[in-house]
Amino acid sequence: KPFGGEIEGNKLFGRGANDMKAGIAANLFVLETLRTLEIKLLGDLVIETVVDEEFGGVNGTLAGRLLGFNADAAILTEPTSLRVCPAQRGGRTAHIRFEAPNTGILGTRGPSAVEQLRVFLNAASEFAATRRRSARAHPYYRHLDNPVPANVTRIQTAPWGVSEPPNVPSECMLEFFWEAMPGETLPDIDGEFNSWLDALLQAHPSLFTTRPEVVFPIRWLPGSALDPEAKLIQELSRCAAEVRGSTPLIQGIEGPCDLFVFHEFGIPTVLWGARGGNTHNPDEYVELDSLVEAAAVLLAFVCRWCGVSRS
Repeated sequence: KPFGGEIEGNKLFGRGANDMKAGIAANLFVLETLRTLEIKLLGDLVIETVVDEEFGGVNGTLAGRLLGFNADAAILTEPTSLRVCPAQRGGRTAHIRFEAPNTGILGTRGPSAVEQLRVFLNAASEFAATRRRSARAHPYYRHLDNPVPANVTRIQTAPWGVSEPPNVPSECMLEFFWEAMPGETLPDIDGEFNSWLDALLQAHPSLFTTRPEVVFPIRWLPGSALDPEAKLIQELSRCAAEVRGSTPLIQGIEGPCDLFVFHEFGIPTVLWGARGGNTHNPDEYVELDSLVEAAAVLLAFVCRWCGVSRS
């Protein structure tokens, strides 16, 4: 509630309640509990919040590492549905602009940007199918029917409304987002997409008289995975089993995040957090009971990993 959400039953609603605010709340709970109970850790505990954590290009997370705020292990308190998640998928975002002369609503000749959009949307499922065939599922993602989804996430043409006479837009813009497995490289990802797009354009030369413009608004977010034998995974799993009475699932998180930056700096890192849903939507929510469980496990892990002074 202090983070600006609305409580309904066992759920806290509000944009960011699931993927940001819940994790911050769990971290602060651990710190407050240690101070209230006067528990002295033998190791250092660093709690970090950053801007630009994910789809801006993880610049805040990278800055924290370059400034030297590093550790022997890190836990990112993203929502994981009480799973230990030692891996993330990669993500590539493309903005594609289709252009064609505006022939007017009565125009009968020439290509149409709307028609270009239609052809691309029909073919997008073919690209998604190609990705499913070409990307071998990483062991952390074998539980998924589609480990590498590809989706159109935004479409924009002319302004909506009746403020001007109807017309056929001369351009359409589209955002396309597809994901990758740990181990896939940027040259492979871009090469596969460009080859598919080239084939699509060559199949419709009279429609695509102007090559669509493709730009990548944020940096490539690579997939990344921690060794399954890592001590961090084992210790956090033991704490979760002791606190909750059941062994947690160990699976990759379904999407990209800033986990890979910690791995690049040689810091063993996993994700651990509460249950929730509707991520990145206005009605995003977190289940409060699971947030309490996640925070309790996190507290137990901090005490075990850092050690506690007996004096």
